[in-house]
Amino acid sequence: MKSELLLNTQAASATQRADIENHLSTVKRSLDDKVKELQKVTEDASAAKSSLEGLKVRSKADLCFSFAVFVKKCSTVWTTSPVS
Repeated sequence: MKSELLLNTQAASATQRADIENHLSTVKRSLDDKVKELQKVTEDASAAKSSLEGLKVRSKADLCFSFAVFVKKCSTVWTTSPVS
């Protein structure tokens, strides 16, 4: 009787262990997938940030150029306008 009870307990333990190992494998795969997803999002965010910084630099350059053109036009107007 004791040996039968012991065998049943061991079988139940083995089944639980297999279930836990299976669950652990599933969780590990899911975690790996989420890590890859996070890496992709991080790369995309970094690329977007670089692109935005490039636009800011270009916008500053465009503003400086526009200002230089404006100053040149103004200086032309000021130097060619008759003084009253």
